Amino acid sequence: MSTAANGSEVVTASERIEMKNTSSSTLRWSLDAGRLKTPTPFSVVDTEGCVSGCLATGDGATLVALFESGQGDCSSKVALLLDLGPSGVQHYCDIALTGRELRRGLQFRPQHLYLAPAPLDTETVTEVQLVATGYDGPSAIACEIPAYGTQDGRFLDIIAVSFPEGNEIQSCPFTQDEVQHAECVISCKIAFSCPLPVAFTTDIVFTDDFGSRFVLPVTATADNCILTCYPFLAQHENSHRILCRQATGVITNEGVLPMTPTSTFTTATSDFQPSGSTWESGRTRSVSARTYTCTTDTFDAYSNGKDDALVQDLDWRHLGAMVFPDVNTDEGFFHTEVLLSIQRYFSLYGLAQGPHPVIIPDTLQSDILPRLPSQVTGHSKHCSGFVFEMVSQLCGRAVSGLNLKPVPEPVTTKDVMLLTEKYKLLIEFISAQGGCLAVVKPQHLLTYLQYKTWSVARQQSNHDLLECMVFEAVSKQAWLQLLIQIYKTLVLSRVTLHSYKRQPDPVGVGYPALSAEPLSSNVYSVSERIILAWLNHLYQNERESIHDAVGGVPALRWIINFDQDLQDGLVLATVLAAYCPFLVESHLRELYCDAGTPEQCLHNSLRVLSALDLLGLHYDVQAIDLTDPNPVTMLMFCTFLYQYLPQYLPKTDVTFRGSLQSIISRQICLTNPSQRPLVYRAQLFGSDAPDFSLPSGNIIKVPSKVSTEVTVEHRSRFACFVMPSTP
Repeated sequence: MSTAANGSEVVTASERIEMKNTSSSTLRWSLDAGRLKTPTPFSVVDTEGCVSGCLATGDGATLVALFESGQGDCSSKVALLLDLGPSGVQHYCDIALTGRELRRGLQFRPQHLYLAPAPLDTETVTEVQLVATGYDGPSAIACEIPAYGTQDGRFLDIIAVSFPEGNEIQSCPFTQDEVQHAECVISCKIAFSCPLPVAFTTDIVFTDDFGSRFVLPVTATADNCILTCYPFLAQHENSHRILCRQATGVITNEGVLPMTPTSTFTTATSDFQPSGSTWESGRTRSVSARTYTCTTDTFDAYSNGKDDALVQDLDWRHLGAMVFPDVNTDEGFFHTEVLLSIQRYFSLYGLAQGPHPVIIPDTLQSDILPRLPSQVTGHSKHCSGFVFEMVSQLCGRAVSGLNLKPVPEPVTTKDVMLLTEKYKLLIEFISAQGGCLAVVKPQHLLTYLQYKTWSVARQQSNHDLLECMVFEAVSKQAWLQLLIQIYKTLVLSRVTLHSYKRQPDPVGVGYPALSAEPLSSNVYSVSERIILAWLNHLYQNERESIHDAVGGVPALRWIINFDQDLQDGLVLATVLAAYCPFLVESHLRELYCDAGTPEQCLHNSLRVLSALDLLGLHYDVQAIDLTDPNPVTMLMFCTFLYQYLPQYLPKTDVTFRGSLQSIISRQICLTNPSQRPLVYRAQLFGSDAPDFSLPSGNIIKVPSKVSTEVTVEHRSRFACFVMPSTP
C-alpha cells in the first residue's frame, strides 16, 4: 500500500483484505499484532473496528489494513489465529504488510550539473529539467543562489537562474498506479559567468510553497588560460573568435574572446594584413597516431549506439564536462588532438629516466615504472600512481606534505583507499598551485576494478555506480584534465614576467613592455601573453630575413592566437632565424611568404621541422600539426621553443688568430654543477663550419661537480673573417 505525504500533513492509506470460511464448521478468528513494531504506522481491523470475530460456514469478512505516513517506508506482519475448540488456538497464516510513503518531490535532470570550463566574463547557459511529482495543487518554485566570496572579501553573483516557461508547478498528484505517476516538468536555465578565475562546486537550493528544499549541486570553472577553457573553444570553434583589445587607439596583444558570437572563427589582425588563413574551412578532420597512439575504443559502444542502456544512463546522468566527448564529432576530434599533445609531451619529458610512452589513462593507472641504470635491481613491478613520479620530476624538488613516490598496484581495499587518498592530496596540491580541477574526482583516477572496490567500501548504491564504459570515458577525461593542469602549473607557469625581462633578445632592440595585470585578457594568462608578445616581437623584427623565390618578404601581421596565425609556418621560421641565423641560407630561404593553399603551408612547415631536426630540438610534432593547428598543441610547442631556443645564442666569442694553412686550437671549459653526470652533443653550424673541428669527437661527457675542457681546432685556409656557431 502507498500513501502520499505532503509536508507535515499525516495521510492514511488503506487496503482491503477479504476473508471467507470454506470449512464445515464455525470458526472464531483473531489478529495477533504482537509482531508489529512499536510505534507502528500499521493497524488491521475489520469493517466494524474489531480485531476478532466469528464466521459461520460460507460467511466472509473484510479486513482493513491502515498505513499512516510519517515514518517512511515500513514492512511488518500480523498473525491470523483460529480458535479450533478442543485443539485450542492455532496460528493459521501471516498477513504481510508493506507501506510505501510517497512524498511530493522535485528531481533534477541532470542530478549534478557539470559545466564546461569557460573564459572569464563569458556567459554559458545550460538547461536543467525540474521534474515534480506528488503535488495535489499548484506551487511556485523559488531558488536560493549562493554568492561567490573572493579573497578580498567581495561577494560576486556569478550564477543566475531563470524559468523561461514560468516557475509554476501544475497539479500532478499520485495515482493508484505506483509504476507511473503524473509528472510536471519545468524548464530551468542556469547561466554562469565570472570575471575571476574560479573552480568550485556549490549547491543551488530550490524551494516550493510548502517549505520543502531540494538541492542541485553545480560544478563550474572559469579561467583565462586556453589550457583550462579549451573545451569552450572546442564547442564554439565556428561561432567565436579571439579579438584584440583596443584602448585609447592602441592595439595590444591581449586577446579577448567576446561574449557576442560571430559568424566565423578567423583571425582578427587589427591594422595589419590578413594572416593568410583563407583556406581554413577545408581543415581535415583526422588524427595521426604519431609516436604514441591514443586508445579511443573504450567509448565506441556509446558513440556507435550499440548499448542503448549505456546511452540512457549517460543521458540521464548528463555528466557534461566529466566525460570525454564522442570521438566521431568535431568536439571529440578537438579533445583527441589535445589528448595526443599531452601524451607526447609527458612521454618525452615526464620522467627523469628518459622517454617513456604515456597512454591516457592506461599507463597512468598501472604500468612498469622505468628506472635509471643505477636503479635496476631485481625485477620491475607494476605500480599505480605513475603520475607522482612525473610531478616529482617537473617540480624538481620534494614537495612538503606530499609523498610523490609511486606505490605498488593496490590489491586490498585498504590499498585502494590509500591510493585514493594520495590522488586527493595530489589534486589539492595542483589546485593550490592554480590548477582548475573542480571536475576531477580522485576515484575516477582509479582502474574500474579499483573503483568498484572503492564504491563498496564507501557503501555507494548501485544507482550511483558508473557503468564500465561510462567510467572509462570519465576516467580518460579526468586524467586528461589532471595532466593539463599539471602542465599549466608546473611548466607553463615558468614563463613569467621576470624571466621575460631577463630573456636575451636576439634582435638587440629589447622586448616590448607587457602589462602585469593578470586579468587583462579573458582567455590568455600572463604566460600565454608573454609567448604571444615574444612571437610578435621576433616576427616584426626578423620577417625580412627570410624571403621567397622572387624576393618577397612575409607581410605584417599581429599574432593573437596559437592556431590560424601560425599555420603557414612563417612566424616559426622567423623565430628560428632570429636565434639561429645560420639556418636562413640552408633552410629558411624560398619559403612561400604569401601561403594561400594547404600545400604551400605544408612546404613551409616541412622546412621549419627540418631546421629543428638539424638543431637537435626533438619535440614530437609533425607538419600536419602546424598546418592544421590545435591551439593547445601550438601553445605547448611555442612554450618549448621559448624555453630552449635562447640556449642557441652565443655566450661569448672565441677568436682564432694564426697564419694561413696552420691549425689553431682553443679550449672551452664546461662545468657540471649538478648531482648527475651530463652528456653534451656539440655541433658546428654555418657556412664556414668545415674549417672547424672537434678532435675529441662531438660527444662530451662531464661528470658530476667536474669541469672539462673541450678542444676546438681551426685550419686557416683564407685570409678572411669567419664566424661559426657551436651551441
